[in-house]
Amino acid sequence: MAPSKAWQSSLEVKRQHAPVFIHIYITFTCTNYYAGMKMWVEYSNNCK
Repeated sequence: MAPSKAWQSSLEVKRQHAPVFIHIYITFTCTNYYAGMKMWVEYSNNCK
């Protein structure tokens, strides 16, 4: 009984904090994507 109760409460916490994690994940992903595109553009400009 107790473990499932603790697991349920941890799920509640995760659900409350999920938007924050999603926001951080999207921010990192977009930043890395933008940085990768910028590097690729600079690389292709140097190759011309």
